[in-house]
Amino acid sequence: HKKKTSQETIKTSIMMCACSTISSSAAPLTTTKPTRPYTEYNIFFQLEREYILQVLLAVEPTYEPHEIFHPSQPSYRGPNLPPRYAELVLPNDWYVPGKEKRRKRRHRKSHGAIGFHELSLKIADAWKKVDDESRTFCAV
Repeated sequence: HKKKTSQETIKTSIMMCACSTISSSAAPLTTTKPTRPYTEYNIFFQLEREYILQVLLAVEPTYEPHEIFHPSQPSYRGPNLPPRYAELVLPNDWYVPGKEKRRKRRHRKSHGAIGFHELSLKIADAWKKVDDESRTFCAV
């Protein structure tokens, strides 16, 4: 019977750990990855999209009264919206990343006022010309 070297002992330990990890990883994971925070552009996109729809195209928002964002709501800890966006009707969790995973998106009829491609081009153009106050808000 040959005596194991320290290197062989280490290999055996590693293999045993790997086997136990593999068998334990077969169980479903209960932890989830934290959601990534929105980028400046993500926040700007959401606000500018609502601005274009509500102000420029006069599309009426279809949120229920309890679904509407109020800057004074306890869950919101951010600064006041810039004047350009202060009068918009927004969903109460518009600023929360990962909201799509927490609640199912309600089916709504499309506004039909503008296509996504044209809308995204308008928003990209507006991002190039955004005022300092709005850009600062989006960066916070």
